[in-house]
Parts: sequence; C-alpha cells; structure tokens
Amino acid sequence: PVVRVALAASAARGDEGGAGDAERVEDGMLTSIEKTLALESVALFAHLPPDQLWRLAERAVDEVVDPGEAVFREGEEGRRLFLVLDGNVRIEKQQGEATVELAVLGPGASFGEMALFDGHPRSATARAVGPGRARVLSVDRHVVARLGRENPEIYEALLRALSERLRATSALIDGERPAR
Repeated sequence: PVVRVALAASAARGDEGGAGDAERVEDGMLTSIEKTLALESVALFAHLPPDQLWRLAERAVDEVVDPGEAVFREGEEGRRLFLVLDGNVRIEKQQGEATVELAVLGPGASFGEMALFDGHPRSATARAVGPGRARVLSVDRHVVARLGRENPEIYEALLRALSERLRATSALIDGERPAR
C-alpha cells in the first residue's frame, strides 16, 4: 500500500516518477519510494500511516559511508536521527587514550536519538565498519517533532529504543568489557 500512496503522491505533484528521483538514481542515491519502503521496515516508523511515511521519506537524507568514515563524531552538534539501511555502524566513545566500542548496529537499527530530545553535543562517535559501505538515512529533529505531534507513538518507540540502548550500555559497563 505504501508504494501505491507514494506513486499517487508523486503523480499528484506531476512528477511522473520525479525528475529529482531520476537524478538520485543516477548517482546511486535512493528514490523517495525506496526511502519510504526502507522507513516502513524500521520498527521506529513501521506504525506510521503511508502518507506520513511518504512525507518523512521526502525529507530523509540518504548517505553512503565508507568503512572507517564517521557518520558523526563525539562532541559535534546533534540535530539528526539516523537509521541503518545497509551495512554496519559502530558506536564508540573515547575514554582517555582508549576507544570503547559501545555497539555495532546493523540494518533496521536507529542511532543518534538523544539529539532529538536534548540538543546537547553527540555523546559518542558513529563510524561505518566493513565489510563494505554502510547506507544510512537521516532525519532532522524538527521533522520528527512535527510527526511526533501527529503520532505520539513515535515518541513511545524512541523512548523504547533509548531504554534498550541504556540497558545495553549498562550491561557493557557491568561486564567491564576491555577498551579497544
């Protein structure tokens, strides 16, 4: 049903497939329809009605990140939520001279959620890890806030994700996993 809604929205705008989408296909970026399907498969947004998924997809930014490249760095301003579409992203934190791996996230996982709530600098670095590149979608905090006013379920899902992440980090600390 989402694809039909996406195509109908595109046709209503007179896109006939969308010139912008054709350009993105040429440079390897996802079309709005592909982004919509990807967002629909992520638990955080799976409950959204098709028209809202489409609106979110139109505002989502598709990025391909090479292994070792940072999606964002600890201390940077955080304004976006990220979703892993393909590949893996490692969340790591500096502790003195050591880098501690907090998590490795694969397709369907979200990260950077705290930036949606507190506006503080990033508390960790997110880095693509091989093999191969990672593909992520990012969504600005204002877009999520607008959707959250219409669908409070988004905030419930975000709070669940943050709670799970906090529990995993607590378990990591309790297990005293060595720094890398």
